[in-house]
Amino acid sequence: MIRWVSAGDFHNRLDAGEWRRVAATFLFVALPLFFFLPTELGMLLAAGVVLKFVALALKSERFALGAALVLMFAGCSLVYSRLHSVGMTMSFVAMLVTMSVCKLLESRNRRDVHVLFLLQMLLMLAFLMYSQSIPMFLYLLFTLVISLRGLLRFEQLGRARVQFARWRDVVRMFAIALPFAAAMFFLFPRVQPLWGMPQQGGAKTGLPEEMHMGDLSSLAQSNEIAFRVRFLGDSRPDLNQLYWRGPVLWFFDGTQWFQRPGEVYERPPRFGYRPDSVVRYELTPVKKTLRWLTVLDLPLNLPPEARAGHAWQVAMPLSPRGVTANRFEVASALSYRMEDALSTRDRKDALQLPRNYPMPQTAGLARRLFQENGGDTRGFANAFLAYLHDNTFYYTLEPPPGAGNPETFLFGNRMGFCEHYTNAMVLAARSVGIPARVVIGYQGGEPNSVSGDWAVREEAAHAWAELWIDGEGWVRFDPTAAVAPERILQGRISGGGLEGEDSRSLTSRIAETLGAVAWLRDALEATQAFWQDWVIDLDRDQQQSILRGLGLQNLGAIGLLFILVPALLIGAALLYWFWHNRPRHDEDAVARLLRRRLARWAKRGYVKDDGESVAIFFRRLAQNAASPQAALLQQAAAGYDALRYRENDNASQLIDLIKRIRL
Repeated sequence: MIRWVSAGDFHNRLDAGEWRRVAATFLFVALPLFFFLPTELGMLLAAGVVLKFVALALKSERFALGAALVLMFAGCSLVYSRLHSVGMTMSFVAMLVTMSVCKLLESRNRRDVHVLFLLQMLLMLAFLMYSQSIPMFLYLLFTLVISLRGLLRFEQLGRARVQFARWRDVVRMFAIALPFAAAMFFLFPRVQPLWGMPQQGGAKTGLPEEMHMGDLSSLAQSNEIAFRVRFLGDSRPDLNQLYWRGPVLWFFDGTQWFQRPGEVYERPPRFGYRPDSVVRYELTPVKKTLRWLTVLDLPLNLPPEARAGHAWQVAMPLSPRGVTANRFEVASALSYRMEDALSTRDRKDALQLPRNYPMPQTAGLARRLFQENGGDTRGFANAFLAYLHDNTFYYTLEPPPGAGNPETFLFGNRMGFCEHYTNAMVLAARSVGIPARVVIGYQGGEPNSVSGDWAVREEAAHAWAELWIDGEGWVRFDPTAAVAPERILQGRISGGGLEGEDSRSLTSRIAETLGAVAWLRDALEATQAFWQDWVIDLDRDQQQSILRGLGLQNLGAIGLLFILVPALLIGAALLYWFWHNRPRHDEDAVARLLRRRLARWAKRGYVKDDGESVAIFFRRLAQNAASPQAALLQQAAAGYDALRYRENDNASQLIDLIKRIRL
């Protein structure tokens, strides 16, 4: 069959080898999407790349066009069927991927390469909607470099003087662009985002809204950072005072603790505090899916959008557009006294027990301790803690079955985690008429030896009890401290204080024993924190600190624009002038290779005469060369003549021939 094509179309076509490079570059760019797209769309993406290589092997454009039509139909059908479940953002990304894959399949000439390059840039932007980590940034930088180099290469193909893209050309482009990009990023007036970034499906959300026996122990096996803290001024409390409170639980159904139904975020009760106990700190959430702003007891100030519950649990503040703020400056009082009496509702809720819940031994123990201390609440609490300390209880992340029942826990296996100790203490207190409740949050933290910040990890998840004492208010009692005091004094779980197998994360176990590993972890986390604060979460306050360092603190947004816009225009004009007046080099990729090879061959006695062309030189060498090399030399001579005098697009083949010549 005869196909008629124009001379221009034929000239702009690329061979199969070049298209394999294009497809490989597209695969590198799209690879991270496999981790974010639904399984069906990820399979469609993989199928598109594979079918492109199959079409190149078959040399069939009809096959490629047919595959593109099938994948377009399949992709649109998948997006339509999953629209309600994946949302508009994921649907947009899925359609972008579908169009990119179909464009890859039907591409035939250099114009199509330009379109693919633009689509690859859009795919890179799509990645940043799901991950802004340093590894992802470095990977995108790598894909951008190879995409730019590939684009420069294809711009040069087909020219009589082939100037293949060199790595230093790409580096030069980045060196020119980066100063302008940095100036625009750090100095351009910061604006509030118009929308929030979508969260990844299935992400952990940190502290639960209720407490089922085993929830916190599962969190304690993760070393993921929940939030970072930077203490301001000289106020830095002791580790045993770092109780970061989250949700407060009032109701127990026999197996789980719950918040009060329809908990109203109203003004908390009034309290007095000692001024010297105030701690000021800046709290930065690391997990963007946290539902609670875990603050120290008791918060004196909160962000404007924050909602504090009646028991001082604080919901994560959200802006009017639903975007979580980057960091929060909070002041907390560590020594306080309630000024309001316990309300009737609070007393009733704090004495709730499951109907017909059998715990005769627990209630008997509580009555004995209560009577021995003359009905004093603090005396009862201290006596209960002494009972735990004196009767050989064990602290473990993997308690035996039945530890959630106070009868089995207190008088049976005596092994459990913080939630089991707190559960037993609160139920015992309620059985003798003492109002008590459960608080879950985090306890302690780890100072970063590099940045000076404190990292509070998921493994610091903790539960403790609060008992009401008339004249004082809600007072914290931590039964875990009576059994495993190193857990509180060290501010983290220590392998030496655990009973049984250490089920914490591998990183935590290694960092506890090897100081070099701990320092390396601190360095990596400090780097990530700097990246998060000064790149991802850069806000107006930080921008103002940069401007103060430059002496531009009095400039507003309009003033910055009046400086940046003329500076950018002047810079663009200078770049154009330098580019237009750059030195011209006639030496192309073939000439550079020949210059190096001729110098090498001259040292071995194969010297090209001054009046001798390269093709004639090759043919002269072929006369005395062995059979395989003689054939290569003749082909190289013919290829050189074709490139220089007939403008054939054979530079890559000629370079390969020259590299295979051995003299």
